[in-house]
Amino acid sequence: MVDIYNLFYKYATTTIETTEEENPFEMQSEEQPADALIDKLKKYQIKGPKLPDDFWTEFIAVSKRLGIDPEELAKVISSESGFYTGSIARNEDGNPIAKGLNQMTLIAANAIKMPIKKWNNYETLSAKEQLMWLEKFMSVKNIKGLSAVDIYIKNFGSHNNPDGSMYASLAYINAHPLRDKFLNPELQDIQYNANKNIDLIYGNKDGAISRSDMEAFLKGSSKF
Repeated sequence: MVDIYNLFYKYATTTIETTEEENPFEMQSEEQPADALIDKLKKYQIKGPKLPDDFWTEFIAVSKRLGIDPEELAKVISSESGFYTGSIARNEDGNPIAKGLNQMTLIAANAIKMPIKKWNNYETLSAKEQLMWLEKFMSVKNIKGLSAVDIYIKNFGSHNNPDGSMYASLAYINAHPLRDKFLNPELQDIQYNANKNIDLIYGNKDGAISRSDMEAFLKGSSKF
C-alpha cells in the first residue's frame, strides 16, 4: 500500500518568489460600504455553521493584501469547501488528503512551513486561523489580479506534466508516449482520483485533469 504521507513529503514544494505589481483591487473594499460587501460575500457560504461578520471583515482584508477581488476569492473557497472549515477530502482508502476552507493539502502545508501536527488537526481550527494559513499559501502563489478560475488553478496545484495536464491517473500515464517524463506518478494517481469528477463529469474523461477540464468544472458547478 502506498504511504501517502511519505509521498506528500517527498513532493513538498518550496516557496515561490513574488514580485511587486500594481494592485488592481486595492480599493475594492473601499468602493462600497463594508456591510454591503459582507452581505454579498455571505451568499458564497453554502455549507457549515454561518460564519460571523468579523470573519468576513478579515476575509476582505486578506483579499486586499493579496491584491484580488474578494468575490473572486470567495468563488474559489465556495467551490472548494462551501466555506465549511471542517470539510475533508479523502482518498479511496479513507485517508485525508485535503482539509478546510481552501482544501489545504499536506504538500501545501509543508510549503508554507505548517507543523504536521497543525495539518493533522486543521479541520478543527477556527475559520480565522484557517484564513491566516490560506493567506500564507496564496501569498507565495502570486495571485494578484487573477480571476476565480486562475486562483482555483493556483490553489489546486499542478505537476506541470509534459502534455500540459495538472494531474493524471496511472493508467493515463502508463499509456502515454511521454510516460517517462511524468513525475511522481503514484502521487499523481492519488490526487487524480481524489478529484476525478472534474475529468469524468465536467471534462473529457481521458484520465487526466487539464486546464480546460478545470474551466468546465467551475463553469458547470458554479452557483454564482
